This record gives sequence, structure tokens and C-alpha cells, in this order.
Amino acid sequence: MKMVTITRLVFSAVLLFLFSAAFFVPSADAGITVRVIKDTEVKLRFVSDDRISSENLEKGDSLVLALAEAIVVDDSTIVAEGASSRAVVTKVQKNGKRGKPGYIEVAFVSLLAEGAFKATDGAPIKLAGKLENKGKSKKFISWLLGLGFLISGGNGEIDRDAVYTTKTVETVKLTSE
Repeated sequence: MKMVTITRLVFSAVLLFLFSAAFFVPSADAGITVRVIKDTEVKLRFVSDDRISSENLEKGDSLVLALAEAIVVDDSTIVAEGASSRAVVTKVQKNGKRGKPGYIEVAFVSLLAEGAFKATDGAPIKLAGKLENKGKSKKFISWLLGLGFLISGGNGEIDRDAVYTTKTVETVKLTSE
């Protein structure tokens, strides 16, 4: 009789284990921590349809970008394509008379971790790198024609349709939700 009771007890325990395993399996991604290491390449594109030009921007203006390609680590998407990013205009020189060209410089600032993983401290991922462009000089033409006061140089412009590659500044821990 003891053998039957022990067998029933073991059988019940096995059934309980199988039942609980079938219905209470935790998510495979829950609580996983990954690192986006320093100097990870990040591809960004500008979101706005406005021109990025020395003609219409001022130093300190903020620009919105989006992640052009997801950041993938070990076949897992860590930061989703389309995640928001930010850049700031760091230098601007307007074009001038006598053929003086304009100039613009934009620095990449940060990327928000959007998707299944979030920064453990909630801070954005810091980025390095900059873009710059000097407009076309028309000094020679203005000097040659003697009409320097009528001829302006070209504006410094950055192509808003291109995809730009930058890098992360530091290693960042991201955790899945």
C-alpha cells in the first residue's frame, strides 16, 4: 500500500510540474541585459523635409534624425530602426557679399534606445561625430566682374536624404522589459 501511495504522490508531482511549466513559462527576453559597446557604428538619416543650410539655421538649433538601420547584437534587435536621434548645429557662417561662402557644422548628440531594450539609467546613448559643409566661393567671379557687392557666395548645405554613419561614445547597458 505504501508503494501505491508513493507512486500516486510522485505521479501527482510530475503532473503538477508539467502543468505549471506549460502555462507559466517566463518570456525568454525578460530581464536580459546587453551592452552596446563604445565605437558601435550607428547609421542615421534626417527626418525633416527642411533644408539643412547655413541660410536658414542658427548655432544651437536642434535637428531630429532617425536610426536608419537597427542595432543588432547576437541576432537580437537591441535598438529598433526608426529610433529617435538628435543633432545640434555647432557652427554657422552665413554667406556674404563679394562671393564669401557660407559654412555649417552639425554634431551628432544622442540616440534614444527604442524597442525591446531600454537604457538601465534611462539616459540616451551618446554619439560622436559631425558633418560639415562649406558653400561654393564666388570670390574670383566677383573680383573679375568688379561687382562684388552684388554677388553672394553659396550656402553651406548638408544633404538631408543621405544616410550618415557615426559611433557611440561609451559602452551602454540596455535591459529588456
